[in-house]
Amino acid sequence: MAIFNFSSETFFFFTLLSLLTFLFSLILLPILILAIPEDYFVEKQRHPMTWKKSGYFFRMAVLIIKNLLGVILFFMGLFMLVLPGQGILTILAGLVLLDFPGKFLFLRWLVRKEKVLKSLNWIRKKGKKEPFLN
Repeated sequence: MAIFNFSSETFFFFTLLSLLTFLFSLILLPILILAIPEDYFVEKQRHPMTWKKSGYFFRMAVLIIKNLLGVILFFMGLFMLVLPGQGILTILAGLVLLDFPGKFLFLRWLVRKEKVLKSLNWIRKKGKKEPFLN
């Protein structure tokens, strides 16, 4: 007796999703982690973004794209908790991109967890970047 009765289409979908999330975590996630300044989590306030001084339509386009990518990363990270990939780090990358109240304080709290900081700094070391300051 099978616990789950998946159709072949459903099985193919989850296999493809698993492969894509795994490849994503190997390729794009380190690029995003390396792009964060080493002192990003030290300050009590967020760093001012240079693109915020640009025109209104450019700012809106950047905000929409940034938040859309953040939502995609967040949900891919949730999938990666049960599929192959770096789920926690992908969720963290998604949260970095999203805009919501209290985000920066939450990220500072999360990054100060020993295992999270160690994982992030391991990726930064491989990319020849300075570790995050805490």
